[in-house]
Amino acid sequence: MKTKYFTRLLSMVMAVTALTACVDDETSQATGDIQPIYIANVGSDTLRIGYLDHLQLTPTIQRGSHVGDVEGLQYRWQISTSPYDMGSAETEWTDLGNGTSLDVSMNSVISTSPYLVKLTVTDSINGNLQATKLYFVYVESNFRDGIVVSSTRDGQSSDFSLVMDKPITLNFSGSPKVFHNILMEGQGKSNAELMTQLTANVYGGSYTAAGAINQVWATTSTGSLYRYDTKSYAPTGTSQSGTDVLTYTGNHPKFSMTFQMESMFFAVSDKGIYSFNPGSANTFGWTNVNASKYTIDNNVIIGNGNYDLGNYHGYWFDARLGRIVNMEYDMGTMASYNDAMPAGVGAFDPAALQGWHAVAGGFTIDGATPAFLFKEPQGDYSVCTLSKPVQPTYDDDWNELTPEIRPMADRRIQLDSSTKALLDKAVSIFFARNEAILYIAVPEGLYAVNFAGQSAQLYSAAKFTPSAGERIVKAKLYTQGHQMIQVTGFPGTDRAVLPWNNKAVIIATEGAQNDGKLYVVPMVQFGTGNLNASSAATYAGFGHILDFCTTGY
Repeated sequence: MKTKYFTRLLSMVMAVTALTACVDDETSQATGDIQPIYIANVGSDTLRIGYLDHLQLTPTIQRGSHVGDVEGLQYRWQISTSPYDMGSAETEWTDLGNGTSLDVSMNSVISTSPYLVKLTVTDSINGNLQATKLYFVYVESNFRDGIVVSSTRDGQSSDFSLVMDKPITLNFSGSPKVFHNILMEGQGKSNAELMTQLTANVYGGSYTAAGAINQVWATTSTGSLYRYDTKSYAPTGTSQSGTDVLTYTGNHPKFSMTFQMESMFFAVSDKGIYSFNPGSANTFGWTNVNASKYTIDNNVIIGNGNYDLGNYHGYWFDARLGRIVNMEYDMGTMASYNDAMPAGVGAFDPAALQGWHAVAGGFTIDGATPAFLFKEPQGDYSVCTLSKPVQPTYDDDWNELTPEIRPMADRRIQLDSSTKALLDKAVSIFFARNEAILYIAVPEGLYAVNFAGQSAQLYSAAKFTPSAGERIVKAKLYTQGHQMIQVTGFPGTDRAVLPWNNKAVIIATEGAQNDGKLYVVPMVQFGTGNLNASSAATYAGFGHILDFCTTGY
């Protein structure tokens, strides 16, 4: 229920007193013997509170000088529906409760101006005399970098959770914080679809702090695309309606994933590949004509924003052509796409892989070597690596000193039948970033394959085994959010690197009742794929986990 009052009246109330309000006599029975109502606050009248944190207020209330005399008093807590504006003609209110104290989750829109929280006490015994108390409440963002999780409890809709903790959040102190059901708590409703793929990005320049907006993009199981501002996870657009996400909706694309590659942000659909530069744009227009000449097999992407990789920031596999494609991007030029990488001696031909399919991909071994896991036509699997590109060097007069070395086929490591048995039932497969390790997650455990030598070695014992009654549903390498977006290259843009960056894995499990858990497990004994389960950070309270990604600021 909402009631409107003039701001001028509120200003008068504030001017009368900070501790009590005007006393209104609404009956002819009032006499001078009636004692006024006093509302005394504990602490400041001006408060700052995090979005979705609980606002708790317990003022001291009494009739006259009689401590504990509250018989017949009635209470009404209200909040202004918008931040306080001295220039506004009226203020609209929303009811919060009718108890002597207030305990409510603050889901008001984040603002630099305060909201008014008003307590009105009515004396029903003495002619409905009233006293009013005002608080000025600033609502600030509660959400920082961490791991954002999409999960479902009913198999039809989905919601966000955010995990913040010392190992995964910069400058974090205190106990871990896990915010569940963020959309329902903040917006009053969850996403009506299943958000099955999440990607974080920054709009306004991934290397420009001022005015940048941190976002999460969610692709759903039905092909919709949603965008959320991570300040409050308020939705800021969808491909289903309007033009905030997709300028031209006439061909009704169904999206399957989004990803970041160098300074470009991409969305893959059945109508082609869309892209924009988030430094200056936040909406997809027409499809990217050059990128859309290709298809992306199984949504396997090797890519990030690491400027240390020179001009070669991304790779994918086009199964229709049987070719590996790499995106080349030089500062000041348009991105170009190359599908004619040369074959390595005795390795494989990146342009003649008909019948193959990409299963996984990533930068690995030294953090800069691209590698694919392929399933070959006969059903066997191979790890195929590309050589690390080398940038040309120049003297002070821009004379080339050493030439550029472009990526080419490097090694093909075939995997044995025992590894194939795991891969055939895997729920997730990913490469370690800085060692020659391929992780394979099956429901019963997480296994590792060492491909540093001429032949691959599968470690027979699982590196992580879920607790009794749990099964693994998804696993990924933990990469700090900011490092996913941009690593180096522009002065003043680097962020402190967390100790677990690229040195831990994230494992999602669930029990019989779809009660999801998230484990972040650090790596130990470099080069072995070993994990230190005893040092794992564990978070619970999720539904069936659909996807997760790291966010960074």
